[in-house]
Amino acid sequence: MLDQDKTKEQLISELGELRQQIRTEELLKESENQFSNLSESATDAIVLVNNAGTIIFWNSSASMIFGYEKDEAIGMPLINIVGVHEAHVQAIERFQLNNCSSLNKNVFESKGIRKNGQLFPVEIAVSFCETTEGGLYGAIIRDISQRKNTEELLRRSEQQYRSVVETSSDAIITVDNQNKIISWNKGAEIIFGYTAAEILNNSLFTLVPERLHAAHSQKIMELSSSKPNTVMIAQNPSWGKRKDGSEFFAEASAAN
Repeated sequence: MLDQDKTKEQLISELGELRQQIRTEELLKESENQFSNLSESATDAIVLVNNAGTIIFWNSSASMIFGYEKDEAIGMPLINIVGVHEAHVQAIERFQLNNCSSLNKNVFESKGIRKNGQLFPVEIAVSFCETTEGGLYGAIIRDISQRKNTEELLRRSEQQYRSVVETSSDAIITVDNQNKIISWNKGAEIIFGYTAAEILNNSLFTLVPERLHAAHSQKIMELSSSKPNTVMIAQNPSWGKRKDGSEFFAEASAAN
């Protein structure tokens, strides 16, 4: 039976509040479902941690990356999978001062620790937000092992290239799309007589007799319009021009 002391307006107001509460709970449930679906479809590890540093959420990709099943990870300290990293501590301190911070502006690299103890490179994006139950930390953790391996292979390849270039007795020259010289090896210095400091940012045509500029321009245009990685080799020796003005026969090949 309705409370006889309540007015019709009070009852309508309470009914409205009840409906709003139900709607809020529905929206919260919908938001939780969306977060769950998003996190489970992500290829990165998504981990939520409470103020005590204990893991309270763990998605499927986190299991694949670190080797812990969800029931093993929940309740485990975060330091078990990322250790103690100064950048991580500093990020958390900044978030606490600002109360809430976005993920994409706070990314740093660290070392992840798999269940078997293996260390591997990771990229971590961390956020912090204050909730009614205390601070909540979110971490999106990406395994960047493949990226690091690729970077290392590229670094080695560049070292090998520089070694070949610098030890070659041939002139190896790089120009930009304006035909300005941007790299110059020791072989080029010996053949043409210019040091790198003297020739860099000068036109490639500095090394060609003026009477041959038009012919060389045509060859450069043909190379520029060709498919990438095309190599052109001069069918007949041409002429080069040294710093002292003397000319010499030269065989040349070019690639874009």
